[in-house]
Amino acid sequence: MFSKNRKQYFIDANVQGSLATRVAAYWLVSLYGIFCLLAGTPLLLSFWYNIPHKLSAEAIVYQTWIQFWPAMVASLLFMPLIIRDVIRMSNRFAGPVFRLRRTVHDAINGKEVGEVRLRDRDYWVEFAADINEMTRQLGDLRDEVEQLRQSGLHPDKSESTANQEETELVGV
Repeated sequence: MFSKNRKQYFIDANVQGSLATRVAAYWLVSLYGIFCLLAGTPLLLSFWYNIPHKLSAEAIVYQTWIQFWPAMVASLLFMPLIIRDVIRMSNRFAGPVFRLRRTVHDAINGKEVGEVRLRDRDYWVEFAADINEMTRQLGDLRDEVEQLRQSGLHPDKSESTANQEETELVGV
């Protein structure tokens, strides 16, 4: 593990974009809910208890809006900070998945892979250790196969294919 600062905050646009969109959607839904509660409570109470000299529904909604919009604007000012924090926090799992996915892809394609090192506060450090062990074992197996090929004890793919075709022709 290492604690190098990130150079890129948007690592997985699909995942992190979805998180940012969801935060904004939750904000809008909560604003709507709060406004409905603030305007709906006086409306219900005035109609339910038949209060004399009650305000009209339009007047109650307007009065609520006048009191509500400064809080809405103030919360809007915090949205960039909240979304930035969510994206930074999501780097703790998006970054490791990106590195682990790249390592597995390289290993599948036969490339030499080094040890996956995650940052100090990243999630899935144990999974990275498992991937490191798997790639180490895969590297050992590839080395063993190469030694067998060099010693002549392991048939090449071309010889194996030729033997298989010969077996099929003979009908064995």
